[in-house]
Amino acid sequence: MRERISSLNPTDARARDRVAYALATLAGFHQRAGDTAAAFREFERAARIYGDARAHGDQKLQTLWTLAAAEFGLARIEKGRGHRAAACQHYRRAASLYHEQEARVPLYPNQKPKAEEARREASGCGG
Repeated sequence: MRERISSLNPTDARARDRVAYALATLAGFHQRAGDTAAAFREFERAARIYGDARAHGDQKLQTLWTLAAAEFGLARIEKGRGHRAAACQHYRRAASLYHEQEARVPLYPNQKPKAEEARREASGCGG
């Protein structure tokens, strides 16, 4: 339903934001249920929408932390698949986004372990 509303209002940033947030939330449910293919697909869609929003000047905190969560989810899935280079790219993006968020506001308690893991994994990737 959110995608339909967004498609009918392509210039409505709030509608796109709601689609991306719903996709990221759905991806988390899929990931916890063990459906990594569906989780990856939805994390990727959310990351694409939020990445585009940021590229066009969106500086909202929700965009930042949801994009970080999507990149983190993608990183974990890629790591589990044995795709080290792809996992490293996503861990680096997630770590950078968590760092950017920390520069603005403290991380939520549930974000801290993810940020630490993203930093640790990204630093293990080398250059």
